Amino acid sequence: MRRRDTNSNGEIGTEAAARANILGMTPRKWRLVRLFEAVARCFSGEQYFSFIDLLFANQMNWIKDFDNNNQLTKEDILEGLSQMGRFAGLSREKVQSCAEDPKNLALVDANWMEGQTKYNVNSTPTFLINGTPHAGEIPYDELQKILDPLVKK
Repeated sequence: MRRRDTNSNGEIGTEAAARANILGMTPRKWRLVRLFEAVARCFSGEQYFSFIDLLFANQMNWIKDFDNNNQLTKEDILEGLSQMGRFAGLSREKVQSCAEDPKNLALVDANWMEGQTKYNVNSTPTFLINGTPHAGEIPYDELQKILDPLVKK
């Protein structure tokens, strides 16, 4: 069974392309984020955040064209996630299973939809502070002005 956002060749479909466009990403980047998050969902609690940190810290090592065909494909992404997964104790088979798990993908999609509908997230980065979205980079001084009153409560 193929995901509903890809065609039989594994190419990104219109639904995912629309999501990617809203977030200012290419469709391929959206596919990467979706797989990245689906694999991360196999962890819980602090392990989830540690895995996310590992992936961000090592982006140049795992987001690359492993098969040298001048394209970043789903297979390349899964290879990179498998390599990073080993550091976190996941086998290649477990990474593949997590990336294709309909429940994990549904959680990723639901999280995206909540950001869109509940918080009006339409750019990256967007920070939710006390339920209020703040789009784009926030200079430290401005962030401090937002957070200080909340901390003093």
